[in-house]
Amino acid sequence: MLKSLSPGAVVGEYRLERTLGGGGFGITYLAHDLKLDRQVAIKEYFPDRRVTRDPQGCVAPISDNAALLREFELGRETFLTEGRTLAKVDHPNTVRVITFLEDRNTAYLVMEYVEGLSLADYIEQQGVLNASQMLAILDPLSKGVKAVHDVGVLHCDIKPENILLRRDGSPVLIDFGAVRMITDSDHSLSATVVTPGYAAKELYSTSTQKGPYTDLYSLAAVAFSCLTGTAPPEATQRDAANFLPLSKEVRSKAPSHVIEAIEWGLAQDPAQRPSSIAAWRAVLLGDGKRARTTSRKASTALKLPSLSIQIHRPNLSVFPITIAAGAIVLLVGLILVGENVMDARPSQTAARPSLKPAETSVVDNSAAEKKDFLTAEEIGAPEAYAIYLRLHPNGSHRDLALARSSGLQ
Repeated sequence: MLKSLSPGAVVGEYRLERTLGGGGFGITYLAHDLKLDRQVAIKEYFPDRRVTRDPQGCVAPISDNAALLREFELGRETFLTEGRTLAKVDHPNTVRVITFLEDRNTAYLVMEYVEGLSLADYIEQQGVLNASQMLAILDPLSKGVKAVHDVGVLHCDIKPENILLRRDGSPVLIDFGAVRMITDSDHSLSATVVTPGYAAKELYSTSTQKGPYTDLYSLAAVAFSCLTGTAPPEATQRDAANFLPLSKEVRSKAPSHVIEAIEWGLAQDPAQRPSSIAAWRAVLLGDGKRARTTSRKASTALKLPSLSIQIHRPNLSVFPITIAAGAIVLLVGLILVGENVMDARPSQTAARPSLKPAETSVVDNSAAEKKDFLTAEEIGAPEAYAIYLRLHPNGSHRDLALARSSGLQ
């Protein structure tokens, strides 16, 4: 049972309204900013089973043991140090740290309060996602994780429960209670924060080095769960050379580059995983090749998604998540911008795609061609017709699509 502060308690300039959740090394509250008159989320450093709370709400180690006291003080200072670092992150797909403070003999991170539905709840309510829907979430989310890595911090607890979908459908990574500095050689507290299925094997050990590849494992596990509805097998229960593969049904619905990226990110050995978000994201989006000695056939193009999803959440009005629009933006970006995420240099705008037909007289009037054209019709934007033409250069609706995509020519 959480030893949370009671509603109405004041921490600094914030009045607590209710407990949002907790466990491991922190408790999160919904609070009201008394100065700026707004809601915020506050994370309290509270390493469960190591501390207690007195009647005045102050936190202290459960005993006077000197080693336990040093551990608590070190953890509190690390919590504040990482809070200062996280405050430097300014990215739309990560929760924003507003400030940090000390009170009641512990430390607090004050963050923006994000209202939305967790990815875990969404999958439970709506079922598994297709590849395009998953990419519409994982693509911006991976950029947010890269922004966290760029300031020298690891999240260490990426999972569907810590990914919120805002009202506009954009994902945001929350709950930085388990973060650690990339340069830390030892961080025994955060090393014990693990979520089976989403935690890499090195998180189970206090002596194993962690790095960006640790969060990449979790991102790949999230992608796995989007397509299957379940987490991968727990890292400690997997044989290093015998990973339970994705089902044939999933493989038939997802492009080969998506499957390859998931399995690459879920490699047991950190040395076998991508070394950076950029390298993994390039393969995930079909915009790059995995760095290895053997080659793989070119990945198949993604089909345009043709649905918008309604999310129902208790105590919140129904709001749309425009997965289709997100995927269109993703695909247009890949085709028109030609971003090379594996290159550390600034990206340059690529030439517009050629809309000339392939060197064949065979007209494509397949079911997929008709479905993609209908999707472009529903969206109505020139970019949608351009993508249709890229996927079906000899499509039966080519002339009409060319006319309606003229804004891109």
